[in-house]
Amino acid sequence: MSAGNGTAGMPAVSADDVNVEFGTARGLAALLAERRIRVLEDVSFAIQPGEILGLGGESGSGKSTVAGVLCGLVGVSAGQVRVGGQDVTHFSHREWRGVRTEIQLIFQDPFESLNPQFTVFASVAEPLVSLGLCAKDELVPRVIDALDKAELRPPSAYLNRRPTSLSGGERQRVAIARALVVNPSVLVADEPVSMLDPTTAVEITSLLRRLADDLGVAILLISHDLKLLGGVCDRVGIMYLGRLVETGSASDVLRHAKHPYTKLLVSAVPNVDPRLRRPRVVLKGALPSPAHRPSGCPFHPRCPIADGGGCATTVPELTGQAHRCACHRAGEIPDAERSYQ
Repeated sequence: MSAGNGTAGMPAVSADDVNVEFGTARGLAALLAERRIRVLEDVSFAIQPGEILGLGGESGSGKSTVAGVLCGLVGVSAGQVRVGGQDVTHFSHREWRGVRTEIQLIFQDPFESLNPQFTVFASVAEPLVSLGLCAKDELVPRVIDALDKAELRPPSAYLNRRPTSLSGGERQRVAIARALVVNPSVLVADEPVSMLDPTTAVEITSLLRRLADDLGVAILLISHDLKLLGGVCDRVGIMYLGRLVETGSASDVLRHAKHPYTKLLVSAVPNVDPRLRRPRVVLKGALPSPAHRPSGCPFHPRCPIADGGGCATTVPELTGQAHRCACHRAGEIPDAERSYQ
């Protein structure tokens, strides 16, 4: 399986058939008889410079594990991860220090990701200091530049402030500035607006879009909010139980979904206009545990169109060109695109 379907050229970051397994054993005896639980299975994608790939799906589908893999925080059992063409799959902690300037993680909680004892200057300058990236007299200009890119203006007014004096949106902008200060080529944003009000969330995601367009940064944007992903992403991937089940342009995946799981997620997005009607898809049951993965298609126990044959016995592969889907009966539910009465 080849990695993603971005535009031609060297991807800023890519994953190729990545698998991740976690163990549950405690103690030596248990370790020897340990059962491994697969939490990611054959995940492949590539993100080009200046592109935003959105990753959607229910909680527990594996989205944050993907973020951890790309940033070297989660080990890979099989497959390959590349950052800027460099294979980082089995890098040691020391080797990862040399890659930290290339890929940066933006955390979900802006209220916990900043040290309350640090000023904004100290928080944003920390990566420069810890990685030894610039001289002391260069710190202030570098921090001011990063704050400006994160649209905290005027930057000088924020240098001596502490997180307790900032709003949630301002805190997340500080976190973004901290990521930008090392001039990365890739940002991984793991649910960066889930704890913010809707207006601020739009402002932050719009900022990410501008960073991709203006700086050429490649961004993996993880969110359960499909409307948010559709508003800023170039492409979208939908995950279910550790697998990518649909990928393509944001328009194709969210307006012309082929996979019944994607259709369900799209149909659950609230309509603000009562004149708009969409087909509804009823979802049965709960997301299975990776420890008890169903045979065949992982979605078949909950799928409204699953049959008793291949769906229950054979795992479907992602097929297609720009718009790919892993479903034996792809497209048999009407489009989830909104339409007027």
